[in-house]
Amino acid sequence: MSEIAVSARPTAERTSRWVYAAMALHTCMAAGTYLLGKAATMAFPTAVVVTLRAAGAAVVLAALYPLLSDRVRVAPADWLRIALLGLVGVPLNQAPFLAGLKETPPATPALLYAATPAVVLLMGLALGREKLTATKAVGVGLAFSGVVVVLLGRGLTALGGEIHGELLLLVAVVAWALYTVAAKPLLNRYPPTQLTALALILGAVWMLPFGLMDTFRFDYAAVPTLGWIGLVYLALITSVVMYFLWNASLRRLAPSRVAVFSNSQPVLTALLSALLYGERLTPEFFIGTALVIGGVYLTNRPSV
Repeated sequence: MSEIAVSARPTAERTSRWVYAAMALHTCMAAGTYLLGKAATMAFPTAVVVTLRAAGAAVVLAALYPLLSDRVRVAPADWLRIALLGLVGVPLNQAPFLAGLKETPPATPALLYAATPAVVLLMGLALGREKLTATKAVGVGLAFSGVVVVLLGRGLTALGGEIHGELLLLVAVVAWALYTVAAKPLLNRYPPTQLTALALILGAVWMLPFGLMDTFRFDYAAVPTLGWIGLVYLALITSVVMYFLWNASLRRLAPSRVAVFSNSQPVLTALLSALLYGERLTPEFFIGTALVIGGVYLTNRPSV
């Protein structure tokens, strides 16, 4: 028995390192989503950018789907669950997110998405899928407090957008938390690549009736290059790559452990804004960064 335990430990450690590396990459890409996504929302109407993002991701995933070697047969009862997952993950999440991003600075959605771990934890507790421990509660609270410290160090300018935009972003946060909780049981039955592809393809189908007419009527001649770059980033990196990384991590960790990485996004977004736009980094930024890292560590401790 001891030999089995010893041999299993390195495998578990390698798996954990892979998951944490995936979520670190996801965090880096998320910062790009806020910065480049802002350019896309300024270049396109919201309905158009959401539709093109969803359609672009769906086309790529549909082309790749036959090449997935690990896909399994979908149970008839799960088709509705996956379709609803697509509804939550695309129209209910992406539409309010991009509409809110259009009305606010990039730091605002990064900050508000830091509430994701708390919402995920509450949903998990309500469904009996999460266990609240003192360490996990302290970890989530510590990580979010780090975000608040970073915000205070920025002189509250990160909340400079209109309240309407912030409310839209909160709707997107709740939808993303619901997607996270709902995807977990499906990932016990289907590989992350397959579930990501099916959910986003069906999510695009949900979105088309709402944005197809505006997409055909829009004049694309005046769209700047940065707007196109932002759109491609949203469709390929944010939707395809980041959704896969999130689902792959969810398959191996509890939703609250995965979601807590969202607390790192405001810190990295502020850092990139400093590098790209010359924003000054304050002492509060470094204090907040330490709090976020500590909170992520506590929430992801193996004993939690």
